[in-house]
Amino acid sequence: MQLEKVRSYPIPRYPTAVQFHETEKITRYMPRRWRGRRLVGQVLLFTAITGLCSCSIRDTAETTEGTVQAAVEPDTGSEKTPWYLQIFRGDGQTEPEQPGERPLAVPLFVHGEGRGSFGCESVLPPVYLSEDEAAQVIRETAMEYGVDFSGKKTVESKKLPYTNVYGDDMNKTYRGELQLDGYDVDLGIGFEYVSQKDVSTWHRDTGMMSTVETFDMKGTAEKLTDVLTDTAIFYDPGIDYSAMPDWQSEEDWNRAVEEYHTLQKERMLADLRAQVVDFLEWLAGQGVI
Repeated sequence: MQLEKVRSYPIPRYPTAVQFHETEKITRYMPRRWRGRRLVGQVLLFTAITGLCSCSIRDTAETTEGTVQAAVEPDTGSEKTPWYLQIFRGDGQTEPEQPGERPLAVPLFVHGEGRGSFGCESVLPPVYLSEDEAAQVIRETAMEYGVDFSGKKTVESKKLPYTNVYGDDMNKTYRGELQLDGYDVDLGIGFEYVSQKDVSTWHRDTGMMSTVETFDMKGTAEKLTDVLTDTAIFYDPGIDYSAMPDWQSEEDWNRAVEEYHTLQKERMLADLRAQVVDFLEWLAGQGVI
């Protein structure tokens, strides 16, 4: 056996830090609260690798000058592939996910009645939050807690709920895909906002017709909460039906409607933010953030 100084190194057999974080099969073994922290992942990976390398068949020797040299031996191929390479390459058997890591069942956080209607029974002007208005509140509030919902993800479920805007208690479901309104890639958590438009779009025609259309955003959100995991479901809080304006004349009508619309929007946005804050506090309590 001849001792030689190591002047160049081959490409390491273990994954780089970038490959580590881009590989779901590896990162799913990390606790959720670590996944969004690249430094923690690097320390974890290389600590494991260093520990395994200490048992390598390659020994080191120290010369009289104090220079560390390697004793180069042929690779017999009998060495077992390390666990981290098995996961990274996708070969071999991987351990099952740890209990409590996945999936995460997110409860519904209730703020607002979440109902609205169009038609002859409506005595108040309808007010709804648009998808854009809601998304802005949700994303900005989430960023305050370090959650980035700028990503995208499509989920599939066998029990996506149908709705019925004519008041029937619709318990029909269908198998399909749902494009989430936002997704945090590092945490693996997304959100879906149930709007009046969603309830109308997911309506299933049963042949029944009515002069009144009722939109149950909260009820639809409850059904989605039951079938989707790793997803926070928020909903349009709806108007406050007890806040009946005092309209005395037709001249006051336009002013009163405008004031009513403004005040209701402010309250609805506050209720939606409260939903998001409750979710984020709950997420922190789970150790995810």
